[in-house]
Amino acid sequence: MSNSAQPYVNEIVIGDNASSWRKAGFSVGEDATLELGGVTLRFVGEAAGRGILSWGLSWSTTSSIDGLKTTVVKERKRGNTRRSLEEHANTGFGIDHIVLASTHVHRTAEILAQSGLVVKRASKSDSGWIQYFFKTNIIIELVGPDNDENAAADAPAKFWGLTVAVHDIDTLKTKLREYTGQMFGWISMI
Repeated sequence: MSNSAQPYVNEIVIGDNASSWRKAGFSVGEDATLELGGVTLRFVGEAAGRGILSWGLSWSTTSSIDGLKTTVVKERKRGNTRRSLEEHANTGFGIDHIVLASTHVHRTAEILAQSGLVVKRASKSDSGWIQYFFKTNIIIELVGPDNDENAAADAPAKFWGLTVAVHDIDTLKTKLREYTGQMFGWISMI
């Protein structure tokens, strides 16, 4: 990666049905994609697996980063497509961060650093966990145990989740309650 190129997460591929995200208040296109702040979320159904399956990165030259399926993206999207400018019913407007989990958190952090990312911050908890934060167009948060002596040596990193930025947290809670019939106490302002 050249020093002038900003690392960029361009796409996140998710094993889920687009209809679930529409019901949660996102403007998902007929092509089963949605744009959030220049990041494309692509829904491929559940047959390939559930959750985040892969990501498209501007700086990577490999198809896997410590087990994280990776696509090399040459062109950066700027978030100027029609759907990225639309207001989602749940007021979502961007991806704040994607969370990666690793039982070998230090190894994964080193591999991410070798790929061209810079650690912006690291913090340890009293419970023995550590978090690394890398800044691209979105934050990449890596979490795992500070001590990996009990982990399998070949255990890969995994995608854990993502956080969507919204304009109005109460609207999001209402939309999710309509969709699921549940209150989400874990949804909060960051």
